[in-house]
Amino acid sequence: TLFGLLAIAVTPRTYNPDIVVPVVNIVVSRPGSTAHEMLNQVVRPLEALVGTLPGVDHTYGVAKDDMASVTVRFQVGQDESRSLVKVYNQVNGNLDRIPPGAAPPLVQLLSLYDVPIVTLTLSGQSTTPTSLREIGLHLLSQLSSVPGVGKTWVQGAAPRAVRVQLDPARLAGYRLSPTAIAAAIRAANVDRAAGSLVSDGQEHPIRVDAALGDAAAVGQVGVAVRDGHPVFLHDVATVTSAPASDEVHSFFACGRAASAHCSTTPAPAVTLAIARQQGTNGVTVADALLARLHQVEQAALPQGVTGTVTRNNGATANDA
Repeated sequence: TLFGLLAIAVTPRTYNPDIVVPVVNIVVSRPGSTAHEMLNQVVRPLEALVGTLPGVDHTYGVAKDDMASVTVRFQVGQDESRSLVKVYNQVNGNLDRIPPGAAPPLVQLLSLYDVPIVTLTLSGQSTTPTSLREIGLHLLSQLSSVPGVGKTWVQGAAPRAVRVQLDPARLAGYRLSPTAIAAAIRAANVDRAAGSLVSDGQEHPIRVDAALGDAAAVGQVGVAVRDGHPVFLHDVATVTSAPASDEVHSFFACGRAASAHCSTTPAPAVTLAIARQQGTNGVTVADALLARLHQVEQAALPQGVTGTVTRNNGATANDA
């Protein structure tokens, strides 16, 4: 009894034990299709296709406008790599069943190690979501060096991007189409190897480095020539630097029972999600993460930004 109680007290516990349940996700996009069309023309054929694979336990399908996904869950204990190969070969060997106009299916493996064991929420009343995201990425770069840390990501705020809003009247005036604008931007955004040059017995690699870096550079892209004068993108569109999406918003606040230092007023926020590597103990990794966070948070977080641990799935030795 004494040794049993001692074992209960000191044995580490982890939220996600090391079990193998292969899950493969298939995503198909088809712009211009309704959810009903995606269900009948994509989801149901794909479910019938992958449901016959050996070792499959169940399939799930989701249909939306312009997009559909099918999730394939294998039986417990099936090899993850072989399960992924099975689905990949089955889908790519039957591409003729995918309706015309659909993009090539995206097949990806979903693992238990994609589930975060620690999440840290950064919030600040006077800080924009874009700034919070940049602060979060900087903090993640320091936390990623902790042994056992696997996948990391930031959610709650869209990344900054260059947004191009076309003016239909200007396009019509210059006899241009959105397709032509998109082609001009792709042609101008070049960053690739361009062969090599041999001189005096030496080979010199050549690289074209013309990637578009900011909104000003994108606005200067030439899209056409009319009456002997160049037409630039800023002549037919409004080019700005802004978040990639206006539909992503996140706020953080504490309830009335929280401590006095935690504000009950909702503030813009982003969440840092950190998962563990396969074969590691979630308890050890989570404890090491929190220790590293305590060391770097004062230097990494500017004034007015607060970091709160909103999830810790790596239970310590004294936690149930």
